[in-house]
Amino acid sequence: AMNTSPPDSRAALLEKIREGIRKSDEQTSEMKKKNSRYITTGIVASALSTVIAGTAAAVGPVIGQGAPAWKLTCAAVAVCTGVATVFAGLQKQLSIAERLAKATACSGKLRSLEFAITVNNRDTLEVAQEYEGVIANYSDVLL
Repeated sequence: AMNTSPPDSRAALLEKIREGIRKSDEQTSEMKKKNSRYITTGIVASALSTVIAGTAAAVGPVIGQGAPAWKLTCAAVAVCTGVATVFAGLQKQLSIAERLAKATACSGKLRSLEFAITVNNRDTLEVAQEYEGVIANYSDVLL
């Protein structure tokens, strides 16, 4: 439907939509960084434990000399493996990938509403109703 709403209510709705886009884009950016940090830390720690264990298997202990060196080498492998496990678990426990997907979807929905109101000149009431639906579905992203 074509727009017949007063320009001030249209402008107010557009500002709310754009504020929502800013919030969801900010959360998307934050989640991308956090996701990347957790994944990278896990991969590096896992790779490091593999390198330490492989080197120890090939040439002996990599930390220290004598009998205590094996304990230190095994401890280093255990610490690196533990770090990798903790970061993988945290990423899953904190639902980072899901939160990233939700924030990205929210941004997309809001951009489509922005397009509908600015380019397609859709009725403000229709867009406002859809906006309320976005708020209901993505309250954790927007509020």
